[in-house]
Amino acid sequence: MRISSRQQTNTKQQLSTSSTSTKATVPPRKTVTPSERATLRLARKQQAAQTMQAQQSGGTVTGTVTGTVTGTGTAGSATFDATAVGVGASGKKPMDSRIIFGLGVGLPTFLLGWGIMDEDSPPAKLARMVGLTGQIEGFADQFARPVRDILLPDWPVSQFQLLL
Repeated sequence: MRISSRQQTNTKQQLSTSSTSTKATVPPRKTVTPSERATLRLARKQQAAQTMQAQQSGGTVTGTVTGTVTGTGTAGSATFDATAVGVGASGKKPMDSRIIFGLGVGLPTFLLGWGIMDEDSPPAKLARMVGLTGQIEGFADQFARPVRDILLPDWPVSQFQLLL
């Protein structure tokens, strides 16, 4: 049984329109002339250079970029106002998130492992003084202790022939 190309097209249209009742519309793009494109490119380059300098010195970037496009003889200008990204109010770069994560997670994990592996370590002694070791042992003992006193019943040996 062959399906015609018209049936395939109808099936594809039904599948694509069945999920939504309205189609999304994309706004038309603004046409940019080559001279405007060159001016915008020049403005982005100068803004990036000034932002990089401001990050190194720790400041705010504000400026006007004016450029002349050769070949067409037109001139364009662009203004921008940007605060240097990653620079705090004091002018210093804040701590990296990797350092904060390493100190917040890595240091406690290291101290916990050290306290578990070495009973004479300062973290283990501190845990004993505070009483944390006793609480952890009591909590773990609930799961480690058997439920019944005798795990296997006392069966008479005469009923079962044990071969040794």
